[in-house]
Amino acid sequence: MILKLLSIKDYCKKMKITDAAVRKQIKSDTIKSCEYNHQIYVIIKDEKEQQQQTKIKLLNSKIKELKSEAKQYIRQDELIKEQKQRIEKLENKIENIQDKKDELYENIVAHMTNLQIENKGK
Repeated sequence: MILKLLSIKDYCKKMKITDAAVRKQIKSDTIKSCEYNHQIYVIIKDEKEQQQQTKIKLLNSKIKELKSEAKQYIRQDELIKEQKQRIEKLENKIENIQDKKDELYENIVAHMTNLQIENKGK
């Protein structure tokens, strides 16, 4: 956390309050202060830093979300590859079955042709 020192005058302008109100807050320890070279400074937290830290936290959470989404997509890609391999294997099986079917059909036709020739010859 970064702390800033503002003179009472600058603090009054920033907070839009009177000098007397600032001095009263300093006496009651509502705001912190320090003295340097016979001048009183108000200690404040740097709001820009806090805003930037908030932005960093939001960006980090966004990064985590994106990483988890990326993991999901990677997993989906792996599943798609596995499915493509299964489809390819099934297509090969179908092709083999089709070849066997064609071969059996040819054998049946050849066998029936031989039977017809034998029956004509008798």
